[in-house]
Amino acid sequence: MSKQEIYIIFIFVAIISVTSCGRDNNDTTAQTTEIPITDKDDDGWPDAWDLFGNDTNDYYVGVDTTVGHNDNLSATIQAVSDESSGFASISRQYIAINQFLGQRVRLSGYIRTENVTELAGLWFRIDGQGRGNTLAFDNMSYRPIIGSNEWQQYDIILDVPETGVTAIYYGFLLTGQGQAWVDDIQFEVVDEQMPTTDIYRFTSALANSDFESPVADADNVVSWQIRGSQPSDYNIDLDANTAYAGSSSGTIASATAEANAFGILLQNIDSEPYQGKRIRLSAYLKTENVSGEATLFMHMQGQRQPISDDMSDRPLTGTNEWQAYEIILDTDKNTRNIFVGVKLLGQGQLWVDDIKLEVIDESSASTGQSPEDALPMAVFEQLVKIIDEQYVYENYNGADWEAITANYQVQVEAGLEGEAFWEAMDNMVGALNDEHSYFLSPDAVVEQDLLFSEQESYVGVGMFVRAVPEHDYSVVLFTFPNGPAHQTGIAAHDRLLAVDNEPICCDEAGHHFVDAIRGLEGTEVRLTIQTPGEAARDISVPRAPISGSAPIIVERLPENIGYLAVPTLQDPEIGEGVTTAWQTLNDDGALSGLVLDLRVNLGGDRRELYTILSLFTNGRLGLFQEPDRQTQLFIEGQDILGSQTIPLVILVSEFTESNAEVLAGVLQEAERALVIGQTTRGNVEFIQAFDFADGSRAFIAIGKFIPSSGSNWEETGIEPDVMIDQGWHEFYQLEDDLALQAAIKWLRER
Repeated sequence: MSKQEIYIIFIFVAIISVTSCGRDNNDTTAQTTEIPITDKDDDGWPDAWDLFGNDTNDYYVGVDTTVGHNDNLSATIQAVSDESSGFASISRQYIAINQFLGQRVRLSGYIRTENVTELAGLWFRIDGQGRGNTLAFDNMSYRPIIGSNEWQQYDIILDVPETGVTAIYYGFLLTGQGQAWVDDIQFEVVDEQMPTTDIYRFTSALANSDFESPVADADNVVSWQIRGSQPSDYNIDLDANTAYAGSSSGTIASATAEANAFGILLQNIDSEPYQGKRIRLSAYLKTENVSGEATLFMHMQGQRQPISDDMSDRPLTGTNEWQAYEIILDTDKNTRNIFVGVKLLGQGQLWVDDIKLEVIDESSASTGQSPEDALPMAVFEQLVKIIDEQYVYENYNGADWEAITANYQVQVEAGLEGEAFWEAMDNMVGALNDEHSYFLSPDAVVEQDLLFSEQESYVGVGMFVRAVPEHDYSVVLFTFPNGPAHQTGIAAHDRLLAVDNEPICCDEAGHHFVDAIRGLEGTEVRLTIQTPGEAARDISVPRAPISGSAPIIVERLPENIGYLAVPTLQDPEIGEGVTTAWQTLNDDGALSGLVLDLRVNLGGDRRELYTILSLFTNGRLGLFQEPDRQTQLFIEGQDILGSQTIPLVILVSEFTESNAEVLAGVLQEAERALVIGQTTRGNVEFIQAFDFADGSRAFIAIGKFIPSSGSNWEETGIEPDVMIDQGWHEFYQLEDDLALQAAIKWLRER
């Protein structure tokens, strides 16, 4: 097993976190929920499951109609190449999360394996709000199913917090060679007598650090989690005969001559006391006849980039007497999980004693990520490598990428740094001209992370604007309720002509100078605003902290027609907000029709797309295609107050793009909605965030959506059923909104 695979738990967390999954629509009152494996359309694929992995071309994934636990049907993953060394997984999202809040939940399934070389198993993850905020997780990486085994039930048990849960994901995976089958998956609420398997469970502080607490049972070292890739190959316990200080120590010893995997003693520590500080993990280690490596390790998650040190550059080998070792790392305010412990790889024995975790000053250097990783050249090289390996278009969207990178390499080598460097990287990514990929400076990353956060805020005036280059102004898409812009009378459809008497729009590339609006809290900015049909006016707007969710406009129009304006899919609460808004619209009786306005929606998170689609439709609607994997868009709908059958009109514009286009397009293709407005932007590529050591971030297009019809929406956009060529900047009053009036007319005439 490679060193990378030793930390397979952390690798899978990172990969799974960017994946959107099929959804379950189950009874929210049941305490046990069965998840059957089915193939109702006989296409060889398990219904409602998605595929992902890091090299899915090396794996066959589908249903097996000859093998099952209680019947002749199961889901299977099989390595199809002798070179298969990655992993493949099927995954789903559990939508009815309310039934599990505040309870201990068991995910179980029956698994059969044949010649599995590395790992087969279930995985189960609970997410909170915010990117990368995993609340609980287990993928059986410390108790993998290997070799050949007949059907046997396996389980994962996690605690679901009472509040703060945004999503539950689960699935089945195979890494390495072999074949595995899964069947009879189910969820059930269990009592607290059944121990959790959560690898993210933490203690408030490092406990039993001197290993003097007595052993409670044969499989327990008090306060420490015992992990390993092949548990029967290692004895992990207390040694009452060997200690650096006191009477006992912790030990990991190979139990067989064939042991070539790893064993771990692990604690997950509450990060709050250490956030934003430099911390040192120290311990005394002793080894005997170690054939591989023995190490101390610390791994932190929750920052823009995981930070870790596993002493891979200075491991212990062979035989060594007691000696002190240390790891020093910097946390930040976003650090959520601090994993600490010791690991033995291969044969031999490791002892550990007197572990300490403490805050220290900055006079001691970090042993983790090298400062050189944050230098411009390192960031440049990482960015180029990401695009070379993961960009959606093999021909770089027609750009001469070799010449582009050579040009910017010369600039970086000449000493480009700071704002000039980050601007250059944005220009380099922009040269791909896919209208999706972009690069952010560290300050812009902080602002982006705070923009839709309920907990924190950014400083601005609280409005979203979009450039209209043909008219040399920008248009207000929406304002945040109670923000400075809203309070000073600025509203959607207003035109922004100038900022502090300087034109807002546009440069040669059609970009507006929106950054000029931002500044320090308490300062003012002078905006020149023009409401359509009126004269321009100057307004002094104070800058203030902006927080809260993006506003959903909810109105009940005459003749029981509902209206929902959804401004974004980026807000992690927007899908739930749409569901709530739909229910609110029905408070005064059933609706005769619904207008879903996506004209200013620039897209966003795929999970929010799934949530909104599940209100209005069902079934397989297309796929998200990447160079080495594909994820089915499969929706199991939920009929809430007639949402699955309500006559539906979707309004779109030239501003509608990304997953907002997917939302409109799949409902149009499914003949579930009439689409009215302008042809959309034609930008259905999807992006992934990549963070760098200097705090910057790149969003790179790594795939695109392909609808069931096979249409190329990237080229054509979504073409409306009824064309209304009126821009967002060309009207202000409801009666002047031609697309909305056409929608109302169509719904009335049905």
